[in-house]
Amino acid sequence: MPGIYLKQGDLLIAMREAPYSAETVLQELVARHPEVLAGDQDDGRLLLVRREASVSDEAAGAARWSVDHLFLDGDGVPVLVEAKRSTDSRIRREVVGQMLDYAAGAAHWTVDELQGWLAERCLRDGAELNELLTAHTTDVDAFWASVGTNIGARKLRLVFVADVIPPELRSVVEFLNEQMTNCEVVAVEVKQYLDHDARHTIVVPTVLGQTERARAVKGIRAKPLPWNLETVLDATADVAGQRPADVVRAVADWVVGQPDLRLGFGHGTTREWGSMQVVPDDARNVSPFIFWTSGGIEIAFQYMITSHWAPFDEESGRRELQRRLNAIPGVDVPDERLARRPSISMGVVASHLSKFLDVMRWTFDQARAAPTRGGVG
Repeated sequence: MPGIYLKQGDLLIAMREAPYSAETVLQELVARHPEVLAGDQDDGRLLLVRREASVSDEAAGAARWSVDHLFLDGDGVPVLVEAKRSTDSRIRREVVGQMLDYAAGAAHWTVDELQGWLAERCLRDGAELNELLTAHTTDVDAFWASVGTNIGARKLRLVFVADVIPPELRSVVEFLNEQMTNCEVVAVEVKQYLDHDARHTIVVPTVLGQTERARAVKGIRAKPLPWNLETVLDATADVAGQRPADVVRAVADWVVGQPDLRLGFGHGTTREWGSMQVVPDDARNVSPFIFWTSGGIEIAFQYMITSHWAPFDEESGRRELQRRLNAIPGVDVPDERLARRPSISMGVVASHLSKFLDVMRWTFDQARAAPTRGGVG
């Protein structure tokens, strides 16, 4: 089987491609790490609403099918995901018919129904609904209004996931993606690699179906703004105020003096969704701090875990970072957010900027000194 290598210090660990032990393992991976689904139209924000989301073939009708995963992206677009192992013969033909049934039935969903499903998931998972929503969107009411609009317009994203995408499915996905203007249709091949004793795992996702013709067809959709330091500064001052913009400027100036760090910028389609990241200049491409033009600083604990960004992929490392952040007056990162993406206010940080920069400096120093571990590639 083909393989890759994981570097740990001076050692190279051989990793071999390995099938998933069960379809439920692949489904659980998608539920816990939706970032593997990222594509052209994805800003990285996917909110899991429900697993096994029921679908009916008529309004107010009884459930006839269930889709493996239902997410909502940052623009309130429903994302329907069907995950199957390549050993399942349905991955070649039957799964396409299933997904089209789900897409047609999605028109019968209501915002109230999706809100109820999300509340049920929060109750089951011990999550706080309002915190989940405010971490996902800056305007909860507008977000749900967008969800309703997208359902009515049949604006969806349809995602086929497998460890190996067969050529027949890829061809159909590319055809559908080129023909459907309101829906994005992609396949995501998620290969799994294990070392000899299965102590280390690397997951490598590849998005298929986004042909140049499909991109042209979907050119009517909002395109990312030309984000750079100046446009982020301008949008932050406009949306959140001058003090948050001063924080962005100070962080950018600090990064200039760090030879192994660089600035990265997001793909938001509105001035409220612009972002700047501070990224280590290496292959891991982890962004532990994300500065949003809406005035928040996202602490990307979730990405630290999924990218195995030592030492913060371990709870002890994240707790120490939490302690240092909470020592800044006015900052409160709660315990229940240690595996998620909590946000703190740039307005608060603006009053204690040197303390925040000290925390950033400490964070990257810790990462430099820690061994590299495998993660989602």
